[in-house]
Amino acid sequence: MVVSLRGPDDVQLGIHYVVRLDSWPLPNVLDARVIAYAYRLSLVSAHQQREIIGFHWTPSAPPPQRRHSHLHVGSLVTSGSPFHGGDFNKLHIPTGPLSMEAVLLFAVEELGVEPAPGRDRETVIDQLRAGDRPPTENPDPLD
Repeated sequence: MVVSLRGPDDVQLGIHYVVRLDSWPLPNVLDARVIAYAYRLSLVSAHQQREIIGFHWTPSAPPPQRRHSHLHVGSLVTSGSPFHGGDFNKLHIPTGPLSMEAVLLFAVEELGVEPAPGRDRETVIDQLRAGDRPPTENPDPLD
């Protein structure tokens, strides 16, 4: 899913979560926890369709893929740089697990993304901080 965010740079948020429901004891009653066990969250320039920054966590990915949570500095930011042979955007920079709220907080505070019309910026920031509960690192999340 791709969501357009309001702001000076026309940023989009790409969201790909893999989740499971845990504890669904009664039929026809949704009493479950949603557990995230993999994600790809990308902030992308809508105009250039190039990644600004990407946050990934795929703990059950087969080798040689990286299982730890990490970020990629996007090609939009690194293009033209000779550092690391020009492919710095392919490096896996460790982060620890992140919540979607943390990524949205980064977009609002650091990239100037604006809350929806009628929503107070500081209230939105407080709500994002309150909801920031990262998933736990688990090498085999289906256990």
